[in-house]
Amino acid sequence: DPAHIGWIFNENGVYKSADLDQTTPTWTLKLSAAAIATATGSTLVTASVANKMLGSPNQQNYIAVFYNTNSNTKTWCAFTEDGGTNWTHTTIISSGSTRETNPGAVDIVPHTVSGSLTLYMADFPTRTIYRSTDKGATWGARGTWPAGSVYSRCLHCPYEGNDDGQLLYLTTS
Repeated sequence: DPAHIGWIFNENGVYKSADLDQTTPTWTLKLSAAAIATATGSTLVTASVANKMLGSPNQQNYIAVFYNTNSNTKTWCAFTEDGGTNWTHTTIISSGSTRETNPGAVDIVPHTVSGSLTLYMADFPTRTIYRSTDKGATWGARGTWPAGSVYSRCLHCPYEGNDDGQLLYLTTS
């Protein structure tokens, strides 16, 4: 029952609870920081506020997490389509230099296009919008926004009248 399921992403990894209706829910580690280190060859940046998590309103067992690793030169996506049993890790950005980890450095939004989950990510350090049309397995740059913006504050992909997912709104400061 989706009404009783919750997820948490912290410095130890990704946890899932299937009993949020209980007074004291139980939490099960589904993706550990050690598993992230094994998959990426680098440890999770625990102080990074660029670490984010999202689910899909259209695919019940899909969860994606976005994070930087200790080299802080890459932004990663790890996603599961089976409620956390199996995870796929992909590099979104490999900058070769230290990545920005301030609030607003990364913003992510899901959108359903022709029945498939599409993800959009606004990356402040490069002022670039990235898109994945395969749930996070591969990413491509879609364009940039003008210089002078400090952070991406809100990325929104409206649903009504935007079936192809080509319209995005981005608020910056």
